[in-house]
Amino acid sequence: MVRSQTTHKHRIVRDDRRKKSSSSYLNLRNPPKASRRSPFFAFGVLKPIFDFAMGLLEKPHLYQGRSDVSSPNATPTPLAAAQTLLSFDPPARPSATTEEPQRLPTLLTQTKIAEDATARLWYQKAVVDELFRQRRVMMRVRANTPARLAAFAKRDSEANDFWIRNKHMADGLEEDEKKVHEAYIADLEEKWKRKVAEESERERQRVLEERERERRRILEERERERRRILEERERERRRFWEEIEKRRILEEEKRRILEETERKRKEEEDKIERLRRFAESLRREAEAKRRREAEAQRRQEEFLRSMQEQRRLFEWRARQLAEQRERARRHAQAVQQSKPSPFDIISTYEAKWKILKGGKPNVALNWASFPFPLFETPARGGIKQITPEAVRKFLFHPDHPLKKPAKERIKAELLRWHPDKINQTLIRFVDESDQAIVQQAAGEVAKILTRLNEH
Repeated sequence: MVRSQTTHKHRIVRDDRRKKSSSSYLNLRNPPKASRRSPFFAFGVLKPIFDFAMGLLEKPHLYQGRSDVSSPNATPTPLAAAQTLLSFDPPARPSATTEEPQRLPTLLTQTKIAEDATARLWYQKAVVDELFRQRRVMMRVRANTPARLAAFAKRDSEANDFWIRNKHMADGLEEDEKKVHEAYIADLEEKWKRKVAEESERERQRVLEERERERRRILEERERERRRILEERERERRRFWEEIEKRRILEEEKRRILEETERKRKEEEDKIERLRRFAESLRREAEAKRRREAEAQRRQEEFLRSMQEQRRLFEWRARQLAEQRERARRHAQAVQQSKPSPFDIISTYEAKWKILKGGKPNVALNWASFPFPLFETPARGGIKQITPEAVRKFLFHPDHPLKKPAKERIKAELLRWHPDKINQTLIRFVDESDQAIVQQAAGEVAKILTRLNEH
């Protein structure tokens, strides 16, 4: 009966312990320690403020000199005064001579020292208030320390007694209950081992997956790099062949120009040779005639001189013709090479009209410099070269700087080329020798613009 009651009590204790922990046997052998909290935890928080205040007090340029603290009659330095105000030590031990407690400075003395330190260091009121507030906090901590230590000691004693009682109760368990505990612990250990093995397997799988992802990433990067290199090589190859094609086109153009120049030169040489042969034939005929008519030389002397003069004139004209053709060829070639673009011609046309509109041209205009709406300036008096097709091509060219509709461009040109405006305002800027033909050309341009506006 006693054994049953004891066993029942033990089971109740065991159930209570199982509610508190999943391994009561292990908890009995490893009892929890009582948690302690340092009574000076506030000092760790306030220490940076204290160090900052001490750093200010120790700066030698903030006060004048230091007193000798070893002298009993010496005036306390600001640092010593602040250390007295912020003293966190417990009360001093009794003196060895008087057996009486050593007294701290009175509040009046402390206040006097604090005032002197404040005046000497030029402290602001907020700094002094903060120092005193921290001192009051630390004094409260020092006053509460014995009570907190006693409470911690009481908790440690209760925890120790509880652990001893539970240990004695555990020692009184039956052998079969110990086996049950051991089996339970073994089961927990087996579960823990399986859990550790599963965690290890998951970690290994994670590492393998991570390695596989890294390997795939490296392969993808290599593939991207390979594709990038291939694309770069393809672009280089295309640029190379494009450069070769450009060079080939330039060489062909140069060869064509050289062939054309050589052909023209041969044609000119052939013409000169024909003229030379013709002149030579004339000379031979004249010589033969002079031999046949030796007796009539005196009568035909004038005729022979005239023939010789004609021959020289003909040769001179032949040379002049050859030189003119050569100059014309060179001029055409130079004009072809330095021919301005349509955009430049239109821009020059607009700039000239802007100057004429301002009424301040630098020089007098002539037929060649007067701004006609044509890409090629007509020959002097060549009014027939001013055609509707040429004017339309000029006004509606894609490179025209004025991005306006066709109707607006034609209306603007009609205002410019109005006969009254030309005859009354702009004709005075033209040379007198060219005023008549410029007026005729302006009238022709106005007619063409009117027809274009009607269509």
